[in-house]
Amino acid sequence: MNKRNKLVKVLQIGDEDWRSLLLDEKSEKIQFFFCDAQAVDLSILDEKFGIYLFTSMSSLKLLKTLFHRIAPYYVLYDAALALSKEEQRLLLSREAYAIDMSDPIKVYQLLNRDFTGGQLGAKMSVDRLDIADSYTGLIHYDGHLGIELSGDFGSRFSQILTWRYDIPLGPDSDYELWPAFAVDGGVQIKLRVSMIAKGGSHIQRQVVIGQAQLQKPFLLQSHREDSFLAFSIEAQGRGHLKIGPLHYRKSRHGYGQLVVGGQRHADTKREELLFYFNPGDLKPPLNVYFSGYRSAEGFEGYGMMKALKAPFLLVADPRIEGGSFYLGSRELERNVLKQIDTALSKLGFNQQQLILSGLSMGSFGALYYGSSLHADAIIVGKPLVNIGSIAANEKMIRPGGFPTSLDILRSLTKETRLDAGQELNDRFWRRFLETDFQHTKIAIAYMLNDDYDSTAYDDLLSVLQKQHTQLISKGIPGRHNDNSPAINDWFLRQYHNILRHDFQRGAE
Repeated sequence: MNKRNKLVKVLQIGDEDWRSLLLDEKSEKIQFFFCDAQAVDLSILDEKFGIYLFTSMSSLKLLKTLFHRIAPYYVLYDAALALSKEEQRLLLSREAYAIDMSDPIKVYQLLNRDFTGGQLGAKMSVDRLDIADSYTGLIHYDGHLGIELSGDFGSRFSQILTWRYDIPLGPDSDYELWPAFAVDGGVQIKLRVSMIAKGGSHIQRQVVIGQAQLQKPFLLQSHREDSFLAFSIEAQGRGHLKIGPLHYRKSRHGYGQLVVGGQRHADTKREELLFYFNPGDLKPPLNVYFSGYRSAEGFEGYGMMKALKAPFLLVADPRIEGGSFYLGSRELERNVLKQIDTALSKLGFNQQQLILSGLSMGSFGALYYGSSLHADAIIVGKPLVNIGSIAANEKMIRPGGFPTSLDILRSLTKETRLDAGQELNDRFWRRFLETDFQHTKIAIAYMLNDDYDSTAYDDLLSVLQKQHTQLISKGIPGRHNDNSPAINDWFLRQYHNILRHDFQRGAE
């Protein structure tokens, strides 16, 4: 997971030095090196590189030597090479990509475009939508979830909604677009994208994307010059439509979602979660980390999990403003468990070689899905489990502190009633109360004056005490967001302790 604007060192290992073929290729993102596979310079192998290319049969003899230096997903090899079973195993365990290397210039351009830079993703919120003056039908604002329009939109497509702000697009980046929408009746929509020249008003190009093309993320190719993108929705027919946020992310053209190796999974309602698996050192346990609330789209906790050296799986929730607590349709929730099971299977681990973890919103994911697994441990900080109560506290306990909680309540229950909040609380507790945690350690750091979910720790404690669960906990003075460093330090300390005690991983 390379960071934005960081120069990436690329090592080509092979029989023919590509550098003479790349003299006309200029990049401020990558620096190219060569290692002759027939006469190996051992000193260059001691250096650290961001990307490794294996371009000849003879280069593969160095695969085992370099194995622990190679970052997952950042190793590519010539798809034409005949691999031994051992070479296949090593490359598979590093999540390597097999590509056509017949044209070194195309390989160089691929690396420059898709294997550099950090995660870049955001959304155009419904707050930024303007409704066309010509529209005379019914309008309903559903919080930050979307704008609903009902009526007759005409027999021909016409502009009905416009995002009032533009976004920049450079000449070396393509975007993937994923608008949240729902239509019924006879309504159809199109998304129109206008590329406007930087520093002027000239429209360089327009792209009209039909509804059928939006069933998967649409790849918007950049212009050869810097542009600004303007978005609008066109509609036709009679019925109902709802438009939510428009997600846009730097495309890696099949090599990952947001980051190289990242994945997205959407349900039939167009709701999605993001996953990133890193095989680490291939030794137990698998550490699963659920991201906390974040308005910027992407993964959280990469550096923290990587430093533990064990395999890990990051889970992120890009919905609404900064996440919807990893809850959703049965399809969406089953897929979370499927991704965890898939990662365990890849590694050859069982559920007792699993740790689930998360902070704040991420704590809900760890505890909720931990109720369906038999993990060795669950480690959480600032636990949030009563989502309905969090929304109810917005009025008197925490006015204006976390307004998106009301959108989450609305999204998950279709209601804003207080009793709907209790139903949402019960959704967690029904699963949690059915689970036997006697063989799972649970570590919880909580805020003594938490203004989001003030009863979370006590509620958890009352259940876990009855089961004689091994519980490690620490209370820290303050409200939910008052002392994150103390929570984070304790959280990591429990990780180190459990890794050392249960998996003999030393004092990493």
